[in-house]
Amino acid sequence: MILRILETSDVHGHLLATDQGGLVKQAALIKRLKKAALPDEQIITIENGDFIQGSPLAYFVNEEIHQPQILEAALDSVGYDVSLLGNHEFNYGKNFLEKSLSFRTTPIICANILGNDGQPYFGTPYKILKCGQYRVAILGLTTQYIPHWEPTAHLKDLKFVSAVTAAKKILPILRQKANVILVAYHGGLERDLKTNQLTEPLTGENEAAELAKLPGIDALITGHQHRQIADYINGIPLIQPGCFGEMVGEIVFEIQAGKVINSQPKLLSVEKEKADPILTQQLEQVKSKLAAWLEQPVGKTETNELEIHDHFQARLKGHPFIEFINQVQSAATEIDISAAALFNNQQPGFSDPVTISQIQANYPFNNGLAVLQISGADLKAALEQCASYWSLRNDQIIVNPAYVFPKIQHFNYDIYRGIDYTIKVSRPIGSRIIKLNYHGHPIAANEQLKIVLNQYRALGGGDFKMFSAAKIIKEIPIEMPRLLINYLKEHSPVKVGKTSNYQVIK
Repeated sequence: MILRILETSDVHGHLLATDQGGLVKQAALIKRLKKAALPDEQIITIENGDFIQGSPLAYFVNEEIHQPQILEAALDSVGYDVSLLGNHEFNYGKNFLEKSLSFRTTPIICANILGNDGQPYFGTPYKILKCGQYRVAILGLTTQYIPHWEPTAHLKDLKFVSAVTAAKKILPILRQKANVILVAYHGGLERDLKTNQLTEPLTGENEAAELAKLPGIDALITGHQHRQIADYINGIPLIQPGCFGEMVGEIVFEIQAGKVINSQPKLLSVEKEKADPILTQQLEQVKSKLAAWLEQPVGKTETNELEIHDHFQARLKGHPFIEFINQVQSAATEIDISAAALFNNQQPGFSDPVTISQIQANYPFNNGLAVLQISGADLKAALEQCASYWSLRNDQIIVNPAYVFPKIQHFNYDIYRGIDYTIKVSRPIGSRIIKLNYHGHPIAANEQLKIVLNQYRALGGGDFKMFSAAKIIKEIPIEMPRLLINYLKEHSPVKVGKTSNYQVIK
């Protein structure tokens, strides 16, 4: 028998067709393969999480018109056998997530997010499907690291346990019940596939390499890191299909006498697929409403200096757009020390007039803000971590390759407002901050300071261990896209000060 596994992951609300993909194209590919299946071929489809957040459409549906059922109906229309929860499913909080999932008919599997009774809170821990004469078990797991990114209020009465711990408990049961065992995990790899060397600190965020060591697993279906992987680990096929609806992950098994005798992992591009007509029609009405909403102007700029044309130089020398983000954060909290990042190299900045579309393109996350009370030592430690973003090659400053591979991490380089500091890249990592002043005086290690950060960073996201929930003294529940819109409306045309408070030197 041929068993074909098809996976989507990290769609992030990208349902509509683009040149590269979108769920409507993924759906077309999945339905086409199902239709073309041979008599001795069985197909299992898995949606691997991070589905309901991360695009202008998702924001519009969830935040503006409050109809999450539009996203859930789109997921259901693909015809998945099971679905998982990703970390971004919790961005709107547990209550919102429960409301959204109440519209979902596709089974949810999640073994390691538990309720007060110690039992899986969402759906069931696994699903067993009858495929021809054989039984295939799918174990559902989600990264345990979510409490490091989300406010406590978003996760009330939930406990997140290690994916490895949960798998060790359940796999012996599945071995008694199924011929083939798939582990679907909204998490990624913590080690290099070829060398087995660590690629990141062992925080528990990503545990796929440890999962691959457990006996009895026939495949690992992963996500979260937005990587495109079709390979083997410990002899087990592993797939991760990138993000934003651009790929479908595939594993084709050959099964004889209840045993896997061959496997082939592959990534299938959907770029040239024609959008699924049923799902396209289903989304037509919300698409037209979305387009009208996105084109609404919210403010004006005096010049085009907020446009970003060179992201490398913007991070190296500062940019009015980053200063503007920090300016908004400071205004919302009345805190003068603020930090913000350019999340990726696709952020366009703002042109005149600024529209909601531009807000969404530049700030696709619904992070709130938090004010922290920290020490001077904490601040210096955070700046030293940011300083590791830079490296030297042939006496020229470059981006440290560790921030580009295996996972792009531009979002982990913050630029600060309200302090004066200098990064000297030629010095060893951990001792690169050679100047750090506040209001004209050097900051002492024991000096107490207040700082505003987005919720992700405030909770230690990006492995910034000097920040934590314990140091938060105030939270701003309004999300940054809304704060940006409000600020632009109130201060149009906006004026932005120059970024002259920091230097990066060789």
